[in-house]
Amino acid sequence: MNERRAYRVLGQPWAAQRYTARVRDDAEPLTGRIIELASVYDRYGSPRITVMLRNEGWNVHHERVERI
Repeated sequence: MNERRAYRVLGQPWAAQRYTARVRDDAEPLTGRIIELASVYDRYGSPRITVMLRNEGWNVHHERVERI
């Protein structure tokens, strides 16, 4: 049976079965730094934390900071 046809029978999207998540090298250090900044500056939100990270040299998008 065709692979796509099998997924159709099961009711699952075939692309979801082939997706592999990418793990970034800087995930743990970035998460730690965000937690440090958020604990020191507890009233700052994600936009301001993003600006602070960019000033430190991190190449990070505001949506990623929000997720973390």
